[in-house]
Amino acid sequence: MSRTVTYSPAYTLVPTYECFNRCTYCNFRAQPLQSPWLTLPEAEKQLKLLQTQGVIEILILSGEVHPQSQRRKAWFQRIYDLCELALSLGFLPHTNVGPLSFQEMAELKQVNVSMGLMVEQVSPDLLQTVHRHAPSKVAALRLQQLEWAGLRRIGLRRWRRSPGFIRATITFKKLFCSLTVRETSKVGTAKFLMLQKCHK
Repeated sequence: MSRTVTYSPAYTLVPTYECFNRCTYCNFRAQPLQSPWLTLPEAEKQLKLLQTQGVIEILILSGEVHPQSQRRKAWFQRIYDLCELALSLGFLPHTNVGPLSFQEMAELKQVNVSMGLMVEQVSPDLLQTVHRHAPSKVAALRLQQLEWAGLRRIGLRRWRRSPGFIRATITFKKLFCSLTVRETSKVGTAKFLMLQKCHK
C-alpha cells in the first residue's frame, strides 16, 4: 500500500516583529515602531544563501500593522515585495501576516502559492483573558478571512499549471529511504516537491 505525501523544506522571513495586538502569551511581538523592518537587500542576501540548501518554501511571517495605520500601505508593500523577490529567486512564498482586506488578499494571491492565518480560538471567552488587548483576534474576523480565501480561490492550483514548475519525485521506504529527484523543467522560478511514500 502506498500514499502520496507532500513536503516542502521551508525558511522563515520576518518583515517586522512589531504588532498592534498584545496577546499575553506572545514572545514574538515588539512594540510598534520598535522593530526595524526587513529590507529587500537583507532578504535577498538571506535567500541567495538558501538556493543551494534544498529550501523550497519561504514563509513570510509578520507582526501586524493596524489596518488604520498610516504605515499599513508601506507594510503591505514590503510583504508583497518580499514575496515577489522569493519567487524571482526560485522559491515558493507562503504568507501568514494576520487578517487582510479583501483587496490585499487579492493582490498577495498573485505572488503566493498559498496563504495562512492563525486561528488560535473561536471562543469569545479568550477576548476577556489572553486576547483582551488583541483586536484582530476576534474569531468572526478570522473566520471571515477563511471564507474570503475560498472566494479568492487562494491556493496552489495556478502554480501547478505555471511554465517552469519543477517537479521532483522522492521515494521513501519505511526503514531505509532512498531519494530520487526528477527535474521536469528548468525554466521559470517556481519549485515544488512531490513526495511518494512506498513501503517495501
